[in-house]
Amino acid sequence: MPTDQELMVQVKLGDQAAFSALCRKYSKRIFSYILGKVKRKELAEEISQEAFLSVFKNKDKFIAGDSKFSSWLYKIAKNAMIDSVRSKKSKLEVLVDEMPDPGFYVRDIPTELSYMAAINSLPTNLAATFNAVCINGMNHNEASKLLGITPDNVRARASRARAQLRSIIAAG
Repeated sequence: MPTDQELMVQVKLGDQAAFSALCRKYSKRIFSYILGKVKRKELAEEISQEAFLSVFKNKDKFIAGDSKFSSWLYKIAKNAMIDSVRSKKSKLEVLVDEMPDPGFYVRDIPTELSYMAAINSLPTNLAATFNAVCINGMNHNEASKLLGITPDNVRARASRARAQLRSIIAAG
């Protein structure tokens, strides 16, 4: 199976199947990421489509050695949310730096507190870091590019987020 970078090389050459493969791989993740912020399914679907359209339109701007495709895609999705809110002058609460995964819940917490609720209760910068590193599996360098902070800050924030989540869950 080709890597994301290899697929992007093919996309740049006009291979629609390669683009479809990337869309299939990331569509649910990007939709979940956006839904966690805009809280409306229809709007999340629209913004997700805009994000993938933007990937295709800007395919020549992706340089494989500079960053991972997923980091680049999440940054495009974040910008698509910002553009959507600005263009519609919406009053939606869009927490651009927070990345909850709305489909994953911790079921063994006595109060049935969901992981999403626990993550949402974190300060925005910690929630964003936790989601990037722990939910989306990014390494510290990838997350630092996405979040615009140093890898050491990613490491520290991820540690603080885990500690606070343990406290929230224990108190729940």
